[in-house]
Amino acid sequence: MLTHTRLVLEALEAAPEFWALDVERRAALWLAALLHDVGKPYEYNPENRARWAANHKTTGAPNVRHPAYGTYIAITCELPEEVVHVCACHSPEGRFVTRS
Repeated sequence: MLTHTRLVLEALEAAPEFWALDVERRAALWLAALLHDVGKPYEYNPENRARWAANHKTTGAPNVRHPAYGTYIAITCELPEEVVHVCACHSPEGRFVTRS
């Protein structure tokens, strides 16, 4: 996961448009790049996986994917709305909203 996050940051910083933004917008994008997968430890926790596999008809498998759980974490921590949006919409779940 660290390699993926590092690559996301490198791709962000490689875009000339990124450096043309004001400091606050760049900071929000850095936060979003760093935290977009904040819910993955919950989704890929071996204990959670085993529990969900044992009873997937009532809990689902996984019961909540990382974008939904990451959104919960981001909102609970009162992160900027832009960061919440990226946590929520960066995976296939984002097809249901207009992505920024």
